[in-house]
Formats: sequence, C-alpha cells, structure tokens
Amino acid sequence: MWNYYILLKISKELSRKIFWVLGQALNKMDLIMLIKISLIIRVFEK
Repeated sequence: MWNYYILLKISKELSRKIFWVLGQALNKMDLIMLIKISLIIRVFEK
C-alpha cells in the first residue's frame, strides 16, 4: 500500500514537471514551428 502511494506521488510530480517543460518549450517556439509540427502530424495520421 505504501509503495503504491509513493509511486502515485512520484508520477504526479513527474507529470507536473513534464507539463511545465512542454509549456516552456511551447512558449519559446515560433508559430511557424507549431504549424510545421501540426502539418507533420497530419501527414502521419493519413
């Protein structure tokens, strides 16, 4: 039970950090870059 609680806490912290890093990357990224990525994703979806 303790191990599960600790794992849950660690995963929460990790996901929070990952989302923060992604947010920072998106803030620094140019609009052109975002458009390019969305186009690439669309190509792979087809």
